[in-house]
Parts: sequence; C-alpha cells; structure tokens
Amino acid sequence: MTDAPPQDFHGCRHRARTAGPFTLSQWTANRLPPQGNHFHEQAHFLFVTSGRYVNTADESCCLHYHPAQTEHADHLHDGRGSFVAISMTPMEYESDVDRELPQAAAPVRGTRAFMAGVRLTRALIENEGGPFILEALCFELIEANSSRSTRAESGQAPWLKHAREQLSEPISQPRSLDELCRSLGIHPVHLTRCFRRAYGCTPAEYARAVRLRAATDRITNGRESLKEIATAFGFFDQSHLTNLVRRAYGMTPAQLRASTLTPADV
Repeated sequence: MTDAPPQDFHGCRHRARTAGPFTLSQWTANRLPPQGNHFHEQAHFLFVTSGRYVNTADESCCLHYHPAQTEHADHLHDGRGSFVAISMTPMEYESDVDRELPQAAAPVRGTRAFMAGVRLTRALIENEGGPFILEALCFELIEANSSRSTRAESGQAPWLKHAREQLSEPISQPRSLDELCRSLGIHPVHLTRCFRRAYGCTPAEYARAVRLRAATDRITNGRESLKEIATAFGFFDQSHLTNLVRRAYGMTPAQLRASTLTPADV
C-alpha cells in the first residue's frame, strides 16, 4: 500500500481551486496503467466526466466517495478519461461531517448527487463563482449523499431567516459558508438541507441568483463597465458574468443594456 500525497491523483492535473476546507481539481488520463492499492490522507469524491471508472467498490457509477486513508485500487478503463476530484481537509463542527458520509468507499447514486457533481465540474472548469459558491456546492454534494435525516425547519426559524438575510446582500454576502455557519452555530450540511426545504433552493443557488439579479439591474440601469460590475458583485471576471447573463436571459450584457435604452439615452 502506498500513500498518495493529499490531492495527488493518477493523471495530468489541469486546474485546481480551493474553497474553505475543499480543494477541487480536474484531471485527465491517456493510456495510464492501473493504479495499485493505495490510500489518500484526505477524504474525497471523484466525479468521472469521461471514460469508465473502475475501482474495488463499484464499476458502474460515475461518482464515488472514499473516506480518508481507505485502501483501494482504481483506474480508468483503457487508461483514458477525465475526472474531477473534491478533496476535504478535516472539519470540526458540532456535528461531524464524517457522520454524514459513508464509512467505507462507495458509489454515490441519485439525481441530486449527480447534478451536484455536474454543477461543481462546471463551476471549476468555467471559473464560475467565488470561493463561497464553490464551498456551498461542495456541501450540497455532501448533503445529497447523506443518509441521515433531520427534522424539517420552518422558514420562520430565527437562524434560518438570519442566513437568508445575509445571503440576500449581493455585495456583503459571507466570505464562506463555513464562516456563516459558525456565526449561526450550525452545521453546513444542516443549513444546506433546511434551506432547500424551506426556500426551494440551496444556499449556493440563492446567493448566485441574488448577485446575478443585482448585477443585471446595474447593467440595465447604470453606465458602469461590465468589468466594474463583475468586480462589485464578486463574479470571477467579466467573462464569467457575461456567460451567466447569456445563460439566464438569452442575450449578452451589451444586448441587454441596449434593449433597455430609451431615445433620450442614445
């Protein structure tokens, strides 16, 4: 058994981003031989984006979870494919994250978990969102994979209302989900689960929608440059904001601004 250094996977790494206790990295392989028995210091998810992943736990699922220091052997069929790794440093909360996840290597099934993997992959590859969005998406993946149940919280619960109020400020949103949860004295997975039940969306989805709506208002009603607006509302860059606006409204920011001009503005 060999010890793979933290965040060190078999293949060629193309990009990596850190968000709170998580590190996301994108890897590709081309004719790589199977990897023997090994373990990683950090617990991690693997989301296979191309090729067929084969390991000692399961051969037919594109999303897998491995606890820290769990011995396993895995490889991409024919040594070709790509995947995103989501590694986690140890986290200390009132409720341990480990209790939310399997105690052994296991495939992760279900539509919500798969879509969480898709959103994380897109966010990593397209530089979509800052650390808060990425961190919140990672906790969505954990929550989607959790077998634990929790009592439903009313949308009137004081801590839940406070969380929503903080996420409703497009410029002064919390720097991290960890920071927000520590101020509320709750677990990030618990917040994710209860927020979704109370408001019909996750914290990441809500925060992104608030920022995009505020940026769109500034685009249509102001004269600032797109770069200035992207910076003001915490988007990765101008291209990131442009892509989100196009995806949401079917037009570029320039087209959106032009469509709202009156004759007096021209």
